Amino acid sequence: MGITEALRLQVELQKRLHEQLERDRFFLDRLECKVKQNSYFIS
Repeated sequence: MGITEALRLQVELQKRLHEQLERDRFFLDRLECKVKQNSYFIS
C-alpha cells in the first residue's frame, strides 16, 4: 500500500469516526432531555 492510499484510508476513517461522534452526541442529547423530564416527575 502506498502513502497516498494510506492517507486516503485515514481520511475515510476520520470521516466515519466524526459521523459516529455526531450520532452519539445526538443520542446523548435526547437521552439527557428524557432524564430531565423524568426527574421533574420524580421530584
